[in-house]
Amino acid sequence: MFAAFHALQGKKADIITASTELTIPEVAKQAGFFEMLNLTVGENSRRDFNTEKDTIKAVYEKDIVYGTPIDFQGDVLRTEFSAMDTREGRKFDIAIVDEVDNMLYDQRNHSTRLSSLMPGMNHLALILGAIWHEVNQLSNQIVDKDGHNFLITEPCIQGSSQSEPTISLFSDKPLAACLKPIEDIESFITQQTKERIEQALRVLSPEEAREWKAYKALQQIDSEIAIGHKRIARKIAKRELKLSKGLKKWIFGNVKKHREKLAVYKKEAAELSQAAASSSEALNNAPFTKRAGILDIPNHLRTFALDQLPYWIDNAIKARYVLKKDFHYAVKNGQIVPIDYDNTGVLQHNVVWSDGLHQFLQIKEGLKITPENVATL
Repeated sequence: MFAAFHALQGKKADIITASTELTIPEVAKQAGFFEMLNLTVGENSRRDFNTEKDTIKAVYEKDIVYGTPIDFQGDVLRTEFSAMDTREGRKFDIAIVDEVDNMLYDQRNHSTRLSSLMPGMNHLALILGAIWHEVNQLSNQIVDKDGHNFLITEPCIQGSSQSEPTISLFSDKPLAACLKPIEDIESFITQQTKERIEQALRVLSPEEAREWKAYKALQQIDSEIAIGHKRIARKIAKRELKLSKGLKKWIFGNVKKHREKLAVYKKEAAELSQAAASSSEALNNAPFTKRAGILDIPNHLRTFALDQLPYWIDNAIKARYVLKKDFHYAVKNGQIVPIDYDNTGVLQHNVVWSDGLHQFLQIKEGLKITPENVATL
């Protein structure tokens, strides 16, 4: 009623409330009332329509707009700093705030920022995957015995029986000789992961660089051989199938010529198999294989990655041990959706966790990894 009163006087009314779980149903519920007064109403979360700019602009042309603080703040930033004119010149006439305690107290530590995908950020997924692998590998090597934590220093398989966990070593060493005491699990995993990833991100010496270049060349040759082998295998299968079926165009054609061609294909396949074996042996014996592995990323991202490493590792541990599905976050349509678990418990569709946390949860849940964005505003 209050919004309609001001809208009838030619003013634009923005109704701000806690979540889209409130704004979307309320717009549908009140649409008929506003139509009776010849007023238009919309909702700015972008959940019910395409995200084209002119569509959100159409929302801001309406007399009354419902939305959350995050959506309104984001659209103001897009208008004032990104020159997108998302609000279509909409004036700040009337703001009606529902659940003001949620906006001013519950979300007092929240901030809205605009992020964008920087060139080459997809390469960082390699580092995030390596961090997740290290954290999980170390976690799986830690065992609790008599209230104390130990690292199993030998390769093993952990299982469980009805009474207690079981540990099967791949070596003949006694288990007691393969246990290294750990004071604090989180600190140990953090330090070990940091050292290993820093080593993998090292700047190669001239000798290492030459060996790495030679190793990549061998990898390229091996890949080309594999592609060629698959291609010739498809040709052989296709020709054998047609000959075995005795199709008319083959029976009345030059069968001998096609059989000779098949023989050529098989000879080529044998040569490729031999080349693949030689290539595999060369790769296994390449000098670089005796060195510590590396994460091959563009040089311009190396400093950024090293600076981010402590935050990434902390968030990998948080994703592994702390955050729980359907309590801290949900999986909707193949996407990680944070839950406002401290306050309203609603899904925060427009929220993306930073510093790799979102990506680690995607890995944890077996989802497609999206490149990490950089906050620009």
